[in-house]
Amino acid sequence: MNLSTVVTQPGTSGSKQATVSPALIGPNAVIQTLAAVQVLEGAATRDHIAQLAGLPTAEPAALIPETSFLSLIAALRREFDDATSREVLALAGEKTGGLRGRQPDTHGGSRAAPGAARAGGYSGIAGSF
Repeated sequence: MNLSTVVTQPGTSGSKQATVSPALIGPNAVIQTLAAVQVLEGAATRDHIAQLAGLPTAEPAALIPETSFLSLIAALRREFDDATSREVLALAGEKTGGLRGRQPDTHGGSRAAPGAARAGGYSGIAGSF
């Protein structure tokens, strides 16, 4: 799945186009979602979902395209009923939220309190797809 879009440069008649690349995100959303699938459904199902989403077999060590996470959500929605998808994404959100307080602030801004992401988790995102 590639969500890159082609847009016309402002002030042109459409003859010049620029490709907008997808945003990059940290891999933790994908890592924690796959971990939640394993906890709730087992390692074989985790591997199946990762394959459906087109994810690499090794955990990424750097930023990844946001489309990787969107592909993972789409795979969850294809394979699981709504309640199971939400349960997986809620658990992933709890796991991710629990990590926030332990990660150093590398951007110079304020960070949310530990567990702040738990209120919505990723289950709110799942309802959008």
